[in-house]
Amino acid sequence: MKIRVALLFVLLVCAGVLFARIMPYNRSKPPRLPLGPAYDIAIKALGQATNEFHCVGAALSISFSPDGEWLFSFSSTNGTQKWVTVEFGGKTHIEVEPLNR
Repeated sequence: MKIRVALLFVLLVCAGVLFARIMPYNRSKPPRLPLGPAYDIAIKALGQATNEFHCVGAALSISFSPDGEWLFSFSSTNGTQKWVTVEFGGKTHIEVEPLNR
C-alpha cells in the first residue's frame, strides 16, 4: 500500500512540474509581438539548424515571461524536435528533445 501511495505521489509531482511551466495565454488581448516577426526571430535563433528543421507548430504561452511569448515547435526528418520560445521583448530560449527517448 505504501508503494502505491508513493508512486502516486511521484506521478502527481512529475505532472505538476511538467504542466506548471506551460500556462495558457490570455487570448482576449493581442500579443505585443505579431506572429510573423516572432517567427523570424525564432528562425534566426535556430541558425544553421534551419537546414535540418521545419516548423510544425506555433502557440502562445506564459512560461518565461509574465507578458507571454510565442512557442514554436520544430522537427527534423529523423524525428528530433526543438522548441524555440520567443518572448514579446525578443529574448529567445531553445530546448532540444533528448536523444535517449
